[in-house]
Amino acid sequence: MDRRIWNHPLLSFERGKEVTFNFEGRPLNGYESEDVASCLIANDQNVLGWSKNLDRSRGYFCGIGKCSSCLMTIDGIPNVRSCTTPVKEGMIVERQHGNPKVTQEMEHIPQSPNGEIKELTYDVIIVGGGISGISAALGISAFTPLKVALVDDSPHLGGQLLKQTHKFFGSSEEYAGSRGTEIAKILSCEIAKTDVDVHLDCQVLGYYDSGGYLLVLEDEKLAILRGRRYIVATGAYENMLLFESNDLPGIFGAGGLQTIMNLKGVLPGRKALIVGSGNVGLILAYQMLQAGVEKVTIVEAMGKVGGYGVHSQKIERFGVPILLNHTIKRAIGKDRVEGAEIVALDKGAEVPGSERVLDADMICLAVGLTPDVRLLQQMGCECRFIKELGGWIVNHDREGRTSMKNVLISGDASSIEEATTAMLEGKISGLRVAMDLSPDANLLGEIERLETRLGEFRSGPFSEKIRAGMGDLFGRGETDENGDDRREEAFERSYEGGGRTIVLACSQSIPCDPCVDACPKGAITKDSLTSPPEVDMEKCSGCGLCVSECPGLAIFLVRDLRDGRSLITLPYEMYPFPEAGEKVILLDRNGKKIGFGEIKSSLKEKFLIRVFAPNSLAHRVRNIMGVQDG
Repeated sequence: MDRRIWNHPLLSFERGKEVTFNFEGRPLNGYESEDVASCLIANDQNVLGWSKNLDRSRGYFCGIGKCSSCLMTIDGIPNVRSCTTPVKEGMIVERQHGNPKVTQEMEHIPQSPNGEIKELTYDVIIVGGGISGISAALGISAFTPLKVALVDDSPHLGGQLLKQTHKFFGSSEEYAGSRGTEIAKILSCEIAKTDVDVHLDCQVLGYYDSGGYLLVLEDEKLAILRGRRYIVATGAYENMLLFESNDLPGIFGAGGLQTIMNLKGVLPGRKALIVGSGNVGLILAYQMLQAGVEKVTIVEAMGKVGGYGVHSQKIERFGVPILLNHTIKRAIGKDRVEGAEIVALDKGAEVPGSERVLDADMICLAVGLTPDVRLLQQMGCECRFIKELGGWIVNHDREGRTSMKNVLISGDASSIEEATTAMLEGKISGLRVAMDLSPDANLLGEIERLETRLGEFRSGPFSEKIRAGMGDLFGRGETDENGDDRREEAFERSYEGGGRTIVLACSQSIPCDPCVDACPKGAITKDSLTSPPEVDMEKCSGCGLCVSECPGLAIFLVRDLRDGRSLITLPYEMYPFPEAGEKVILLDRNGKKIGFGEIKSSLKEKFLIRVFAPNSLAHRVRNIMGVQDG
């Protein structure tokens, strides 16, 4: 069975040349763009190895080389991270039982010719090529001639952006309305225009304070990178959840599944259970539908959805159930997931007799992230535990300075937040370092502007936990006096006028304003970045630009045609994309079939459709599906 994704509404996968490799004595086919682990799963080989002590099956989990689930023996070398190792023609791949034997030939220390180790010196070394690290590098290069190195262990810059297909929230300055995949390309192009020295596929092995340098492995050779200042933007790694058989192949971290699905173009299963309803879990559910997953269910231990209402609403329109006060009890299967048992909760305790089994062939854990502070700890930075910021974090001040005066921190490595705040933190950290090494009064003004901007993004109810954690970190309260969760319930608001109705399924205080910029008539306004939008129907022309630009897919336009029908403009990002004249099934906000309609026009480049519907149904329509799918 070939598990590759060949049709996707947003992505086209450049797989490269087809290759043949040897997997335990039999030939398998893959493509140059694939890593060994994803290639094996594409060939329906889910077990990548066995645990050393209990000999339990192991499979793909994180997809970025930060766990040990995918260690394999490749070309005779044991303990190779198969999820980050490209598949090659003639490669020999074997799974491991117990502790693999190390031969004398394997005891090779990478080094430069003649045993010399290359040494490079920079003003600033940035570790981490994700959105925060790139932003720091761009900030420095925009204002100073400082010599900067940007180091990442991946083959491409962009980090998590590379697998994010949804449109980002925020404002135009932070690329709001653009997809993560697009932002990664934009930032990479911007870096290419600078003198920043980029080191990709470069592993940082450690920091040596005796000489004040990083030891790295690049091109299979050791090298020394020495800097006057260091910015560490190493991101975060997936949290695990305790339940029976939580190590079965077919259990993925949310980011791991995004990697294999959106980067490698491989779909490991067709029926999924997602644990966790934060933004990551909600976005993942939507991306699964786009990739071709047939059934998705979400369980959430809390009594409310953890993420933005616009994200939960857009999957509910496809009939995805979100089971509140529920969690997973055990995974079912032998060598891979074949089902999942879930259980209801009452104030966090399991409800006896409420267990039920779901048909599932993959389980995805979207239960949060932990800052990756391992390098910072090894460097000697002081750490402390603050639950609201993600767990163990490095002690730092408001400027991102750690207990080591030459080391700053930014992005998810400092606290778990949204990508936009990581971008702003990166810019600020970069400019702080620039100010240290090349003082300029203009830098202070830009830093103050960015800090004000960052405060705006953190001002809404969804950032209250972050503000509380920072109050703990910085020694004074930064949350509301009562400490209550002030996140509003998600609901729809309608604005009528001139035979048209604008429906906004955006009622929460989310930092986002592309709809304001999209409206050529100035009909959409917001009191602040985080306030819900309002519509002046006297100014609205019904052009529908706001519908296509809304990152949350939360705007709908209904126009009464005065002939018993209405014309509805709505966003649609699924495959196949409907064509003009096609008959479709109309769905309500819960994904329930309510009638039939006909596509008037479709704008694939804008992911917009206009559909005729009876007036009696028009104000209930929020989605469609093909007649052949119904």
